[in-house]
Amino acid sequence: MCRIAACLTLVAGTMLAQNAKIPGWLLAGDNPAAYAAGLDSEVKHSGNNSAAVGCALGKCRGFATLMQAIQADRYRGSRVRLTAWVKASKVDMANLWMRVDGAGATLALDNMRFHRAHGTFDWRQQQIVLDVPDIGFTIHYGLIVAGAGQAWVDDFTLEAVDKHVKTTNALRKPAPAPNRPSEEQFEKLPSLPFNTDFEQPPGTAPAALRNP
Repeated sequence: MCRIAACLTLVAGTMLAQNAKIPGWLLAGDNPAAYAAGLDSEVKHSGNNSAAVGCALGKCRGFATLMQAIQADRYRGSRVRLTAWVKASKVDMANLWMRVDGAGATLALDNMRFHRAHGTFDWRQQQIVLDVPDIGFTIHYGLIVAGAGQAWVDDFTLEAVDKHVKTTNALRKPAPAPNRPSEEQFEKLPSLPFNTDFEQPPGTAPAALRNP
């Protein structure tokens, strides 16, 4: 098993394999087969649904991430803030993460490793702030869940903020990102976040991922 920070630089290669139960989202990580993800209409922060991610076995090693990847074009040169509401029951970790990739390198990353949320807690807002350089290529983000138990996430937002807002970038310098998508894969990525409130019915997809 790899460390979470290292694993999060490797999930780009499978970023187009969408989760059929949650349109626009992918279940990845270093042990996604041990976890399950789906919509929950009973536990939610607002609206009709949240997304639930939990250990599908008695005990789960490693971690899973419910994630999304988008083109960075509209955010280049900006400082962006990712926020979402998270609730958890008996987990080792339930944290947001976000990563900005360039050409073969991860330019910025925060997985909240120094602000780890764990155990059981009610809805709380988590946030990450990163810069998207002019050479930014893709932005990846989502929820990390580790250990037994279950976590819920709802109401993601990704917005540009003033440069006076402090970044939470955990990288001192760019790190290798070998799984840069091909030009064809990049063109299929949405240009904006999609289904961030988990209200889209199964079978829908952002325009860039629909068949012509």
